[in-house]
Amino acid sequence: MIKRVALATFLFSVILTLACYIAFDLNNALSCALGASVMLINLVGIWFGWKLVFLKKSIALAVLVIIFKYLILGLILWNFTQYQWLQPIGFIVGLSSLMFGVISSVFLKKFL
Repeated sequence: MIKRVALATFLFSVILTLACYIAFDLNNALSCALGASVMLINLVGIWFGWKLVFLKKSIALAVLVIIFKYLILGLILWNFTQYQWLQPIGFIVGLSSLMFGVISSVFLKKFL
């Protein structure tokens, strides 16, 4: 399931990046690609972290994974907002690519 979500997220990120380039400009397209990349890396981090938690069967490890993943993600997103070329609209569109990937994966699994 996670591979299907990652593939759908990647496809949506390419489509949304091209749409941002056509509708706006190159900076919005790059911002969209950056946001989508952050979400793909976040998805891989979730997969790896929870795989490790289920192998070790440790509640403390689960709490650490949750706290550090969101702490690191928050710091990364905050640092990206300091870039002058980053456009907020494109970045938010890129971040939303994971949501579109998850929804489309669920619908494809249910109806196909």
